[in-house]
Amino acid sequence: MKVYPDQDDSKRSQNPGPLPIDKVWDEPLVKDDDRPDLVCQLQKMLFELGYLIGPRSRFIDGVDGIFGPDTYAAVRKFQADNKDWTGTALAVDGEVGKYTGDALNRAMVGLWYEKYESVDNEGNGVPDDFPLVTQDVDQSLKTSAEAHEVALVYSGTPPDVGPLRSIHYMANDPQSDGSSHWGETKEASEYDRSLVKEAYLLNLHSSDALPKWTLWDTRGQKSPSPPGSTFPPPGRFPSDQVFSVPDNAKFQEGQAWVTIARTVRTWMMRGLAFSEWQGGGGSQTDTLDVTLMDPDANGKGFVNAGYSRPSEKRPFHVGAGYRVEYHLYTVNSAEVISHEVGHAILDAVYPTLWDGSLPLVVQAFHESFGDISAMLTTLSDPDVREKMLGDTGGEVDKTNLASKFAEEVGTVMFANRKDDDGKNNGAQFSLPDCGRDAVASNPEDNPNPPPQHFPFSFRDEKSLALSFAQGQDYSNTVISEAHNFSRVFTMAFYDSVANAYDRLLGGGGDSDAQDSALREAAGCMGKLLARAILRQPGDFGHFYKSVAKKMFEVDKALYGGEFRDDMKGSGDGNGFVGREILAESDLPS
Repeated sequence: MKVYPDQDDSKRSQNPGPLPIDKVWDEPLVKDDDRPDLVCQLQKMLFELGYLIGPRSRFIDGVDGIFGPDTYAAVRKFQADNKDWTGTALAVDGEVGKYTGDALNRAMVGLWYEKYESVDNEGNGVPDDFPLVTQDVDQSLKTSAEAHEVALVYSGTPPDVGPLRSIHYMANDPQSDGSSHWGETKEASEYDRSLVKEAYLLNLHSSDALPKWTLWDTRGQKSPSPPGSTFPPPGRFPSDQVFSVPDNAKFQEGQAWVTIARTVRTWMMRGLAFSEWQGGGGSQTDTLDVTLMDPDANGKGFVNAGYSRPSEKRPFHVGAGYRVEYHLYTVNSAEVISHEVGHAILDAVYPTLWDGSLPLVVQAFHESFGDISAMLTTLSDPDVREKMLGDTGGEVDKTNLASKFAEEVGTVMFANRKDDDGKNNGAQFSLPDCGRDAVASNPEDNPNPPPQHFPFSFRDEKSLALSFAQGQDYSNTVISEAHNFSRVFTMAFYDSVANAYDRLLGGGGDSDAQDSALREAAGCMGKLLARAILRQPGDFGHFYKSVAKKMFEVDKALYGGEFRDDMKGSGDGNGFVGREILAESDLPS
């Protein structure tokens, strides 16, 4: 359990602990409140609990210290869902006073701290000096099958504050070699399922209609205990809890559920609001069916994942193609799941793009949107940002755990992929340590330079070769294949995030300032892309250009052109102009 730090701890802002009841007892937090520190703490709580704060904020997580209409709506939804310490339903008034503040603090047990005692403004137990303590009663979880409870502990007759919450440990993204992204190595039988220091379960809460999804073990066979009905409110647990087998069904169900919820939340908070998924035959469906294990998707026995509409040959699937010798299920990778959910979200809001007869650049944009979905969803996690900024020394234009996509799948593919003659050809499909990386420089030396082949800048698909030439591979050349070609747009987008981060940071700042700049840069750039997609750019033959132009138009309308130079780029091979997706003359005046 990550116990919230002391006041003088430099990392306190990531986990500030319980909301101070004494500060809201007589003066509740209200709309347009002028106490930004308290508002930020409230917003962090709501975000951790899965309440959608809305799309108006510039920040990826909505934490901006502004108690506006989105935060107000989220507070009202929390109040509608919870009770006070006496078991009475909270007043749904959008104000955070003693009762709502206490309910928030109790809800955060298992996320930020292991115990919380309800107290009044003078620190006495309430109600009537009768202490109500919410605590984490069992931290000895060894397997996902064992319940981990957050319980209310009291003397006498307890108020009706709801049932105990049975919570399973759920983690993020294991490496194929058994090590975590933190560099800790485990025995092959002890896979550390943790990308972040602790992991959490997430259910979304909003007063607006939300999309739904259902998990299936295999096609046509519903999960015996679908997370949608049995998984509890969120909970965070230590990263030293591991699973002894890589195909633990409970882990896979929870991993898929959490990642889908996180990815949906990422785009809904950027303005891509939707409540139904794209169905077959031009119809819509209210539930996305997710197949965890689809043997039919197991091309040549290799790892795979994919999205398709219900009427097509196979449904949305993740985790197919497990190979015992690789110790890898794609469903174990949050990034892979998020990528495929990205396809489903884009199809829900702009279904015209899901057409295999459209030009390669449209198909490549779909793949890029999947990677960007994984990137932004990853950046919404404070522990990931902390690790990323620590690894790069605050220089986010360096390769990092957020810029890399599908480290596990990519590493396995690079080392083990074979052609029809049995020769390793993994370099044609992946980088050595990941599937794709949004941080890459155009190589100084590249065999068969443009127009036949080209590095990471845009060229018309007609000039692209169909395969790599001698000396070329995934590390130095882009060819006419959608996943491969997608990297050009993804890199330009990441360049824009990094450029905006540098500008917002202003050349210096401590870890809190770096985190704030990164949250803001990712949030604003995600919003520009979301709003551009809602404008339904056309000209499918030049679709990268169409989307990028819409992003500049949205920036001018929404932010007065603030991000123009960030998106334009810092020179050759950087940004939408530097990577030749747009020309200078394409930019709005």
